[in-house]
Amino acid sequence: MAATTLNIPHPYHTDSAVVWLQNIIESRRLGHNDQTFVILRKPDDMLIGAIGIRPEAKYKRAEIGYWVGVSYWNQGYMTEAVRRILHFGFDELDLNRINASYFTNNPASARVMQKTGMTFEGIMRQHIYKWNQFIDLGFYSILKSEFEAQRTES
Repeated sequence: MAATTLNIPHPYHTDSAVVWLQNIIESRRLGHNDQTFVILRKPDDMLIGAIGIRPEAKYKRAEIGYWVGVSYWNQGYMTEAVRRILHFGFDELDLNRINASYFTNNPASARVMQKTGMTFEGIMRQHIYKWNQFIDLGFYSILKSEFEAQRTES
């Protein structure tokens, strides 16, 4: 999982999780607008991932980012979580645009964006430098009007 995300360290130790949670709490305490939600598996409330949204209220837009544990890939959890964060962004935060990016060597993340109605916008070549290599970054977005049109179709 660390290979397909920007900020998750590898190896990932318990103290990394503690620091991550402390950073979320501190960000909220300082009044930052970004919000992080954990993803829990319904039957047993097992924490399986997280999703965050970083709004820029002035521009009525936000970026989302997410991860889910490898054991939970390809089970629809992230698609459901992204749909919920899109609802939150458009309905609660009154955004007009939400975008997300993915490492192009992680096509599963791009599929999540596609399944949630996002539109491909392009690739920034060699945009990220991680683990001694350059990685292309792909971008998707969805507008509030497109999201609302999907709701009426369902």
